[in-house]
Amino acid sequence: MPSRPTSMKAPSFSSRSYWDDRFTGDQITFEWLLSVGDTINIIKGVGLNRSVDEQGARNDSEPRILHIGCGTSDLSLRLRELTRWPAQVHNVDFSEAAIEHGRMKELQAFSADAASTNAVGSRDSGVSGPTSTEVVEERSWMQWSTVDLLSLPSVQSLVGDDGGLYDLIIDKSTSDAIACGENITIMSSWTQPDGPDPISMHPVDLLALHLAAVTAPDGRWIVISYSEDRFPFLEREDEQGHDGAEDSLLQVDSRRGFGPGRFWNLERKAQITVPATEEAVVGGTPGQTVHWPEIYHWLYVLIRTKDP
Repeated sequence: MPSRPTSMKAPSFSSRSYWDDRFTGDQITFEWLLSVGDTINIIKGVGLNRSVDEQGARNDSEPRILHIGCGTSDLSLRLRELTRWPAQVHNVDFSEAAIEHGRMKELQAFSADAASTNAVGSRDSGVSGPTSTEVVEERSWMQWSTVDLLSLPSVQSLVGDDGGLYDLIIDKSTSDAIACGENITIMSSWTQPDGPDPISMHPVDLLALHLAAVTAPDGRWIVISYSEDRFPFLEREDEQGHDGAEDSLLQVDSRRGFGPGRFWNLERKAQITVPATEEAVVGGTPGQTVHWPEIYHWLYVLIRTKDP
């Protein structure tokens, strides 16, 4: 009698070790949910209006882009075309292997462009301030960092010495991976002004708070997700929230104006139809096919409030 198949444990998408193992063993390009081209079109459609003036000229200081969970996606390389200087793009990931992979891909793809830019850097009339070759070299490459998005000090380290905040956050299913983790207990003074108190938070709520700390007022957090309900804190009323009594303190905080909903407004939520790519042949008979049902992903555009 054949043995029963053993059940497979779901991947630990919230674990650093999972991503290190994955990206160390397999560094081929992989795109989550949507193609790079489709993602770039979405970003251009909803995220760049703050960085172009009425005459269509791009502001040299915007947008500063934070690409979270960059993985081995080619999206990182395409983001360069949305800014005046590649250094305005900051790619981050939980896995150091993914960051090293991305940095090397950029070097291989753009070394010739960087050399050409450096050769004429001091003659670029669009460069404000010092125009030495060293400054041009520094701006010619994107930034790459290994970051734990659920650690506030780690996230705050992304803000440079100039204190500049990000205008755009690009999140291609990173919130989905983080949502797979368990609730996180933090020490907070929100409910106890006289001293810190432990609060259990859903990891996506904590992510929202941390990203708020490095996003400029009116900045956008563009999220492509497989979930129709990825950010319940944006929509819940006082009686709503994540399941479980351990979220009760977070709900109290939200009513008092200190939850993640204080720092983010939902500008847009839209369904994205995934292009059909395959047909299944019925019984191996040519000409007889069955069409897959339509699959949908979700686009969220969150706007950073002006609350500090």
